[in-house]
Amino acid sequence: MARRHLSELGIGWRVTLTVAGIVLLIVGFAGLALPGIQGVVTLVFALVLLSIASETTHRLVRRGFRRWPQGWRRFLRGRRWVERHLRPKHKVEVDHEAGEKRDDQEAPPPGSPQP
Repeated sequence: MARRHLSELGIGWRVTLTVAGIVLLIVGFAGLALPGIQGVVTLVFALVLLSIASETTHRLVRRGFRRWPQGWRRFLRGRRWVERHLRPKHKVEVDHEAGEKRDDQEAPPPGSPQP
């Protein structure tokens, strides 16, 4: 599966993902010491966001998961989920006139000649 290029994201998304990732890293490290915060889950989510925003972070995380292929697959699954939700929604234009015409057409009465 081809990865999304950073140029497709735009600078605004990259900055947003980087800031959110850094904030989640701080919360994740705090969560390792404090009860009530899932530190490991927060750290993994932070790494997912940072790996989307930065190719360097992606390579470092990939190198870190080299010994754990199952963990890498789960990481990629989470990354794809986030990327899927970052995609712009494409509007599908519907020709309402044609739909109305088709709905307005009635079936010919039984026994009438077909055109």
